[in-house]
Amino acid sequence: SWKAVDALDTSTDKVLGMLEDPRRHGPWDRRGLVVGHVQSGKTGHYTGLVCKAADAQYKVIIVLAGLHNNLRSQTQIRLEEGFLGYDTSVRDPLRPVGVGEIDTDQAIFPNCATTRLNTGDFGKKVAKHLAISPEQRPWLFVVKKNKSVLSELLRWIQNHVADTQRPDDDAAADNDPLPRVRKVVTKLPLLIIDDEADHASVDTQEQDFDPDTGKPDDEHNPTVINKLIRRILHSFSRSAYVGYTATPFANIFIHERGETRQEGPDLFPAAFIHNLAAPSNYVGPATLFGTASAQNRQSALPLVHEVSDYIKADGESGWMPQKHSNGHVPRWSAEESLPPSLREAIESFVLACAARVLRGQAREHSSMLVHVTRFTLVQNEVHAQIDEYVRHLKQRLIRQIDDQPILNRLKHLWITDFLPTTAQLREQGLISPGEDATWDELMTALPEVLQDIEVRTINGTAKDVLDYAENEAKGLKVIAIGGDKLARGLTLEGLCTSYFLRASKMYDTLMQMGRWFGYRP
Repeated sequence: SWKAVDALDTSTDKVLGMLEDPRRHGPWDRRGLVVGHVQSGKTGHYTGLVCKAADAQYKVIIVLAGLHNNLRSQTQIRLEEGFLGYDTSVRDPLRPVGVGEIDTDQAIFPNCATTRLNTGDFGKKVAKHLAISPEQRPWLFVVKKNKSVLSELLRWIQNHVADTQRPDDDAAADNDPLPRVRKVVTKLPLLIIDDEADHASVDTQEQDFDPDTGKPDDEHNPTVINKLIRRILHSFSRSAYVGYTATPFANIFIHERGETRQEGPDLFPAAFIHNLAAPSNYVGPATLFGTASAQNRQSALPLVHEVSDYIKADGESGWMPQKHSNGHVPRWSAEESLPPSLREAIESFVLACAARVLRGQAREHSSMLVHVTRFTLVQNEVHAQIDEYVRHLKQRLIRQIDDQPILNRLKHLWITDFLPTTAQLREQGLISPGEDATWDELMTALPEVLQDIEVRTINGTAKDVLDYAENEAKGLKVIAIGGDKLARGLTLEGLCTSYFLRASKMYDTLMQMGRWFGYRP
């Protein structure tokens, strides 16, 4: 809505105002943090900030986009639509997207060193052919927080962009395996946007400080990703760093005086911490789970079903005990591999997809999230079991072989859960008035919906990706199984059903795993 756009405009102006004027000469350095809710539009916010920073004359803009290819690629696509204006996977001729369709003047399209492809990150191949000159158009780099990627980027900055020798360069430290900051860029101001700034960017090692003078030990050896981000910042005489996160606990505990000779100051947000207000149409933890009161939780939505059948009474065995190894083979019983709660969750996703088809949303994306283990081998087992169960549903309902027991279960779920819950949400004014689909209508849509459902594993080793953009025309209906890769930053389009075990005791991990937060009209 215009109201949300205006709020974004005001907020990005405020953050830009807390940075330094990139046209001011002489060395300067600004570090800040922007805190927003999980899935509340932080990418939209920093896209707006990048646009305004480029207008203000920041020339090198680096966006640190998560630890995995799929998140980096998703961020790149968003920045193409909101800042670059063209699809980076097509070179000749340029294909305008997003803002490029509003203003088609290619002379003002910014330069970009990375592409939206899964293999489009910065690396040796790009570095070899990339020359940068102090020109009108800014350069964008969308990179993973990865040792080899950031090392390559730092090496390229030192060899091809830096223009002034550092007087205090310590040649004695040549045994350092990472590229060193021997030269400084004085002609181009730098802006680094650090997405999920509490993840991998923070130095988790303790730095010593002199008890008498309070001076930091400048020979301290920070963790690798922190070291590389700081060295890139330290390679520019004029730089700004803005971290974005929903869970800022680690960032505010960075020592404000932490500093080393090669890396410069630590990433403490010394200049500002800006809190993003959640827009009125945002659905967050308080909306979903209610607020705690003396008696119980109040005004929680009736959308959460607690599950307990994934584990046996002893707490040590069962389908997915909390403590399990990477070799664990999940099995619920001799006859059934999946616990009843997960089977019901899959069936509820099928019903949700069918209801959306009847509402005329057949081409919209629909997703289900299954987050039960962080081990990739165990995720692959879960994938095989869910895939087999979905195939079983397809055989029964599409070919109509012995389909009555399944239809009875689905009908029971629709009548005893979906309809009363919908009525309750209508009463609370949370969903618009309308007619609910009848069971007979729903039954006609089931075979077509099941035909379209795919089961994918999203982890570091799997080839599966959530290619929503490529399935724009028909809409992706996907059950995504994953762990860390699904737990942070990644947007699941049209998320209808989440099956989720609270394996973590960490507050930030639990918050970030809740990919169900966001804008749910």
